[in-house]
Amino acid sequence: MNASKSQSLGVFSLWAIGVGLVISGESFGWNIGWGIIGAKSFFVPVLIAATLYFCLVKNLIELTCVYPNSEGPQAFAELAYGKIVGNFISIVLLVEFLFAIPAVANAISEYLGFLVGSHHFDLWIATAFLLVFCIINYFHISLKIKFVIILTILAILELNIFSLSILPKFSLQNFMVGRNENLSAQTILLALPYAVWMFLAIEGLALFTKYVDYNEFREKISAGYIYSILTLFIFCSVILMLAGGGIIWNEEVWNFITSNNHPMPAILATVLGQDSIITRVFTFLGLFGLIASFQGVVSVAIIQFENIISDYITDTSTKRILSTLLVLIVGLVSVWSSTTGMLIEFSVFAAVSLYFCVGLSLYKLRTDKVDINNKISNFNYRHSDFSDIQSNIYVFISCLISLICVFAFSYSQTKSFFIFSALSISYFVYSFYFKKLKV
Repeated sequence: MNASKSQSLGVFSLWAIGVGLVISGESFGWNIGWGIIGAKSFFVPVLIAATLYFCLVKNLIELTCVYPNSEGPQAFAELAYGKIVGNFISIVLLVEFLFAIPAVANAISEYLGFLVGSHHFDLWIATAFLLVFCIINYFHISLKIKFVIILTILAILELNIFSLSILPKFSLQNFMVGRNENLSAQTILLALPYAVWMFLAIEGLALFTKYVDYNEFREKISAGYIYSILTLFIFCSVILMLAGGGIIWNEEVWNFITSNNHPMPAILATVLGQDSIITRVFTFLGLFGLIASFQGVVSVAIIQFENIISDYITDTSTKRILSTLLVLIVGLVSVWSSTTGMLIEFSVFAAVSLYFCVGLSLYKLRTDKVDINNKISNFNYRHSDFSDIQSNIYVFISCLISLICVFAFSYSQTKSFFIFSALSISYFVYSFYFKKLKV
């Protein structure tokens, strides 16, 4: 990534990047969770996911302040547990974003299909967006960040249009009655990936914090993370509440909304009509939220590929070309061969595994200060000495929820578990017996 401290990011830019990375989760995916547990009961997994992410960002703030020049969450794991674990976490983060890319591409294509009234070319539209945004990521970081900021603001405008359009139709009684409510331990676990999806990818902000100026570093990092997660939680809660109480439900409407990748336009079409100007303007603006996240996750995936292959290729141009091609190829194969639900589950499975390791890394580093001083002695200015005892609480909560998610998803998303396990085992076999990395 071509950037320097002279192009430093402030709180507003960090907030916009954080929200932009995640905001597509407000636009689709949660409706699949509705179909499992019901609109009202879905708030239970959402609150669990929100708690996980609040603790996660608190952990990332502490870790970033100790290692300001890190290349992302994998750097924290490498500090704590060595090169092999650090590289493994780098691959996990890559997997998370790699499979989020085609999921968002599918949603963009369905939003456009809804807008034009035909879904015959959805796969080709998703393919075109993958190609265009891989090319866009050759641009300079300053242009990309300005682009994401504009898209994020338009996406927030879109969410406000949705909320204001549904509000007059909202009925608390209708929300409380709900539809197909099925609250149980099993349905909570099955719906949890789609609740996590509403916050997934905010950890990608860790790849951009090295571009924050050291002046008031902790304050900027903290504000960027906290404002991002609060913004996302507020919009998440408002949208789910209004969507659940803004429709007089019947089986046909319920099946229509829970079985596609454009639930918000579908809800507005049910309330206002598909040809309503508000519905069409909202759907058009909704594309900006999806595109904001799409640009973010593509950018992070390419950066991660570059980080991983840096041990083998030193030429910057070659790394950029190869990383972009790999992201494009994986995205195309996934779009044409997988369902959106499966892509979300696989991305979330990698994410919660990453969150568990992030929490463990912070715990290890808090109890190993001497080694930290040695390992990052090339950085002469750090912004934390782990003096915040409350961090232990956030570590415990994030590790506990992440571990529960890992076991739950291993049980409920068996295919994702076996694929992820096969990749993990292959990596460690390669590391120990072929590459001979030093721990």
